[in-house]
Amino acid sequence: MLIEVKRKWFTDRSTVGVMTLDGYFFSYTMEDVARAEGVKIYGKTAIPNGEYSLTMQHSPRFNRILPKIHKVPLFEGVLIHRLNYAEESHGCIGVGLNKARDVIWRSGDAEEMLCKKISEAISGRGELVCLKITNNPT
Repeated sequence: MLIEVKRKWFTDRSTVGVMTLDGYFFSYTMEDVARAEGVKIYGKTAIPNGEYSLTMQHSPRFNRILPKIHKVPLFEGVLIHRLNYAEESHGCIGVGLNKARDVIWRSGDAEEMLCKKISEAISGRGELVCLKITNNPT
């Protein structure tokens, strides 16, 4: 399964994008501010563009199984989970079914659906799951 995050809307508070699963729209995304390569402000910087592998792992912080993004340069413990604002991110990617400037919502629904689809791909069909992140401003 290929999950793509195309970052589209950039503000001084957040980065909002579109997530597709195997080429089909899935949700909107919310991240911290996308900064120049190699620049990181703890808790306020989106992960770098690139390709990453994903697995489903238990998060002690959230006490549930979530998609974990592996081998992110300068970051550790990066997840995809529900959130509404970039300030809740700390480098993670939030998913939501609706968006506005600097906010997404219906994120719980999006997280549950995403976890189900990734789990089905990994456990049900034995697929590898890859995440590709690019900047595609509108």
